[in-house]
Amino acid sequence: MLQEVFSSPVQRGTEFDRRFLNTLSRHAEMGALAQLVYIYSLGAGEPEIPYPKAKGRTIYIGETKRRTGAGLRFRGHISTSLTEGLSTLINHTVSVYYHMGRALHLRVLKVTDGRTTKEAERVLLRAHLHMFGSSPLGQGGTGKDNTPCEVARQFLADHDIHTECADLLGRLS
Repeated sequence: MLQEVFSSPVQRGTEFDRRFLNTLSRHAEMGALAQLVYIYSLGAGEPEIPYPKAKGRTIYIGETKRRTGAGLRFRGHISTSLTEGLSTLINHTVSVYYHMGRALHLRVLKVTDGRTTKEAERVLLRAHLHMFGSSPLGQGGTGKDNTPCEVARQFLADHDIHTECADLLGRLS
């Protein structure tokens, strides 16, 4: 069903940073209409995420099939900083890990069995849900409402209630 076409670390302050992701637009397997799914995970040296059924490293699973090629999509998930970035592609969770200097890993897989990229993404998400007891940590974290500047704006707009919630969440951990 899936064949890996690219695998690389991604980390701020290294040669494999957000700018490096721009080069993927020239990757032979990521051209126009390439049938791809991809996985952002924590790097091997990072602490695992304590999902309900088992610890894991997957942060986000996505799909792409773009007329202009898939390469630029990967950089688009990471904001320019923790306070800037308006793209609806930005994934807040992936961005925070990146800007905190955590080692990430990006794997890109080609859909080879005729499924759509959406179907292949759903299969990966169901497998994660079954094995780990929840969706990946950053799933659903994409979109204009979750860009770093919008999250900060919303937090400050209702500062009292958000501070109360942040305090509550801090006490629960």
